[in-house]
Amino acid sequence: MNNLGMLYQYKNIDSCLYFGLKAKELSIALKYPKGELDADNLIGVSLALRGLTQEALSKFNNVLDRYRKQHDFENEVQLLMNIANVYKKLNNNKESKSFFNQAIQLGSKLERDSILALVYVNYAGFNLMNNVDSLNYYLNKSKNIAKKYNNDWIFLQIRQLEAYELSRQNNQNALLVIKETLSRAKELNFESLEVNSLLLLGDYYARSPKIAINYYKQAYERSILIGDKLRLVSLISIILNMEYILGNKEEIIKVQKLFQNALIEENENLKKFIVDYVHYNSLETNNKILAINNKNQSNKIWILIAVLVFSIILVFYIFKQYRRTIILNKLVNEQNATLQNALESLEETQDENKRMMKIVAHDLRDPLGAIKMAATLIRNSKIDHAESNNLHDLIIQSADQSIGLVSDLLTSNLDARNLDKNVIDLQELLEYCVDILKHKSILKEQNILLESQSIEIIGNRGKLSRALSNLIANAIKFSPKGYTIEIRLEKKEQYICIAIIDKGIGIPEYMKGSIFQMFSDARQVGTEGEKTFGLGLSITKQIIEAHEGKIWFESSIGIGTTFWLELPVNPSGLN
Repeated sequence: MNNLGMLYQYKNIDSCLYFGLKAKELSIALKYPKGELDADNLIGVSLALRGLTQEALSKFNNVLDRYRKQHDFENEVQLLMNIANVYKKLNNNKESKSFFNQAIQLGSKLERDSILALVYVNYAGFNLMNNVDSLNYYLNKSKNIAKKYNNDWIFLQIRQLEAYELSRQNNQNALLVIKETLSRAKELNFESLEVNSLLLLGDYYARSPKIAINYYKQAYERSILIGDKLRLVSLISIILNMEYILGNKEEIIKVQKLFQNALIEENENLKKFIVDYVHYNSLETNNKILAINNKNQSNKIWILIAVLVFSIILVFYIFKQYRRTIILNKLVNEQNATLQNALESLEETQDENKRMMKIVAHDLRDPLGAIKMAATLIRNSKIDHAESNNLHDLIIQSADQSIGLVSDLLTSNLDARNLDKNVIDLQELLEYCVDILKHKSILKEQNILLESQSIEIIGNRGKLSRALSNLIANAIKFSPKGYTIEIRLEKKEQYICIAIIDKGIGIPEYMKGSIFQMFSDARQVGTEGEKTFGLGLSITKQIIEAHEGKIWFESSIGIGTTFWLELPVNPSGLN
């Protein structure tokens, strides 16, 4: 569980804390001191990432003493580096440098010194704004160690630091190095480093907002895709500032709303994190009190004093977080006011927009009504646990239905002229789409067969991924349990053909003429009761046509459906 928690430390702090708490609980039950110690270290990492630096330092110092007693030198080096990074975050350069030096001195004595590569990279970052010679010195030392252990992750971080320094010096080679790191991150599937490179590109083009905002948006979309929630608020803030510079009123309103939702979610996550940590501290304190009472009753008075002091500190801490919550709420209210003023200045003049809004409102009424009904029953009725779970499930399903409808609406109305197109390997893209939907097919005990070859095409990877995922998801949705779904990719002389074949329920005759229309009434329920919104195939058709392609289908009731895609080998519109 400790290793699993470490995997989440740069994506989801709440999950990182959760696995740390579970690992500690399990280690105590199994009487495994090493596991308990590593769990406390993971909890400290979670606190540091959440910005609770003083609490993190307290936890780290406690763990450091225990690592030293166990002579666990490798973990001690990593912990010294973590403490140095916390002090760097607090702008306490003196303490930060001291702990970095301790980590380097101890790491140099280790027989397996691979951890030093990471220490040197972090220390190089510490010297980034101070001394170029010192920066290059520590980066070279890190390179030598990373080369010995063939550590591509460290190599890529080093190149990104070098790219940042070149960009800071306005060196003409900066762009080349940044693009090199982006290509390498994609090749090695280092997702968080890929986001770093996209941010470096955005910063490089800061004086060209139209170019810069494209890279920032790619970084945001990539962070969402890989589940990296830590950067979302800062990324949206950067994008909003770019939109203000560009002066696009509609985009400003859209990003403001996105920023507002991100702040609300971050506020809720912070509250949940505080509750979990306070609960953990309460349990830990109670366990300590019981242990001390069993060992020596005479220490009761000191325990009570300790609890009182801890309670005072905790109240002060909660008060600080409450003030922070007030500030966040104020910021949200200000954004609301700005958004309201902007909305008041807009004129709804197109009949099509009005029609779409009425249909969306109509389709959202049912799931929102279900949420309200379930919430009212939970609050006002005396219900048992099983019924409560059913109502919670209803709320989740209705919310998912609403989010799905809104997501489909936001991706409609594509403009082919604004699509960024690059070289894409269709075989790799199909494998990716199958992988992200595999969990759905597993739930229905279905098998997905992919017959393909490596074929390159010029297109927008994100949009084509959405179109292919829509079709594969529909095949899963409308196929019964245990059935097989086939996907075929082949290259003709003038075009590339993709076929997605299911042996599901088929499409009725009366629906065939309108399934590609937006907000069509041609909707079916999936074989397991899955909902549809009438947007997916319309958006898919827009995406394929934006790539100068064609889409059609053949279907028979009770026999199945095949969707055919044709994409040109050499499209005319290359960006």
